[in-house]
Amino acid sequence: MTGQHGDSLPDHWVTQAKTFLEQLQTVSDENTQSLPNGPRSPIPHPSPHAPSIDSPIAINTSLAMEPLFPKLQPLDPDESPMRIIWIEPKAHAEPDFAQALNSLSYHCFVIPAKLALEVQGMFPNNIWITNGRGGQMSQNQIQKMALDANVEVLAEEWITVLFELLKRTSLFDVKLMTFDDFFDALTTPASSPHWPALHGADLILAWGDLSIDFMGPNNPYGWNAASFNVFFSALLRLAQVTAIWPDPAENITYGNKISYLSDAAAVARHHGYETPAIFVVDNPEELNTLAPGRIYKRGYSDCSAHVFFSGRPDLDKKSMGTVEAMRAAVKVGQESYAGVDGGLGAIVPQWFTMPYLDSVNNKFGELRVIFVSGKVTHTTATTGLGFIGCSEVRNVTPLHKLMNELSDEPMNVWEAEEARRRFEQFATDMLIGLIEIREKRDKRPSDLRLFARLDIAVYRHPDQTWRYFLSEVEAGVSTVLFLREDTQCLIERVLVSSLCDNFFTKARMRRKNLLV
Repeated sequence: MTGQHGDSLPDHWVTQAKTFLEQLQTVSDENTQSLPNGPRSPIPHPSPHAPSIDSPIAINTSLAMEPLFPKLQPLDPDESPMRIIWIEPKAHAEPDFAQALNSLSYHCFVIPAKLALEVQGMFPNNIWITNGRGGQMSQNQIQKMALDANVEVLAEEWITVLFELLKRTSLFDVKLMTFDDFFDALTTPASSPHWPALHGADLILAWGDLSIDFMGPNNPYGWNAASFNVFFSALLRLAQVTAIWPDPAENITYGNKISYLSDAAAVARHHGYETPAIFVVDNPEELNTLAPGRIYKRGYSDCSAHVFFSGRPDLDKKSMGTVEAMRAAVKVGQESYAGVDGGLGAIVPQWFTMPYLDSVNNKFGELRVIFVSGKVTHTTATTGLGFIGCSEVRNVTPLHKLMNELSDEPMNVWEAEEARRRFEQFATDMLIGLIEIREKRDKRPSDLRLFARLDIAVYRHPDQTWRYFLSEVEAGVSTVLFLREDTQCLIERVLVSSLCDNFFTKARMRRKNLLV
């Protein structure tokens, strides 16, 4: 572990850690024998299982905070910088430069060489130093470059936020930790030299993301059910005394797509918006056919890895449009998640089905809206399965006119402005509704206040009008921010700066024992 202020740990971090370590003995070596179900947390946490889509939920979207997350307040004169630990982000790690170059999760920017080398030394699969011409700089060139020079890097998007934190030395004392060291500290705290730093931090960032297929055969974390249960139970306990983003309990809840889809349906009904009918698929392993006109999806999945529908095109030389392929995916999921618990009850990916809307999947796609503090920073339009094409959305047309090229008639500047207002109102209504439902249910603040990406599908209604519905919520470190050069248009500076301000506030609120 490294940091701007050296490797040594303050004495009070060590003292506090020793005290708290006694409370974590339930996840030490002797308790690993009780797996596969794993130890239970004595602190109640929200269940990852949501009510039925049709369950009635009382909602009164009356959140009046402006913004949804408190604004940055200066440090007190005698206050030390926020102690931040940034964990190696594994969700989008790319060991191959060419793959990173073609990934939507990576983009190029310029930073001081000293910072680039510091982060690359700890997270080598998240950042490359480029030659400025689309290629990778050789090790010989890297050794010769001046540390005070600026260099171009190709890095995973969230590393952009890390660099901004590292630059703000008056506000943040940032230390870097590999995921393996983080995992060892939580699963074997008594023998880990990194445990005191975790316990003494004001905020732990980027530890992982469970909205992806986090237990699948190709998961980036390398754990099994037994080790995950120990790790996650300890992580929940650590979250009692240290601010962690993304919040572990909320992150795993939102990984189960049915959770937020049920909430979104309630919010949509409250505001009078229509949503496609969504049904949970019971016993998916017994499915005999893929119903025409319907699409099948699964929770704890990213991109199009678990999307099936009759006649789906052959994207990767496999039959993805057959019931046999879906049943095979169901079997793999059941085997991968068998015994997974982590302290919140059995975690089983749920399959669900909804109408297949050709206008969503093949033609008009989704509008992906990035929120920070409840404010829209930017919106990106994407189309396609597998390979995703994207472009920045500058003017969203009225609900009955998607974008300029989809308009049924000419559109003037006043209609364009009204379109933007109506669309952002729709997106904001959905975000605030999700926050209120989640906070009423879980009795705790939601991290959706700090950051969220709402994926809003665009479809043509039978009455020939253009409509929207919320199709997905992303709120963790695997969320693609769409910062690539062809889409960013100066978005990056505002987005990254706002996230850093929010992380400072979250750390400071935890330090002062306020709500986080």
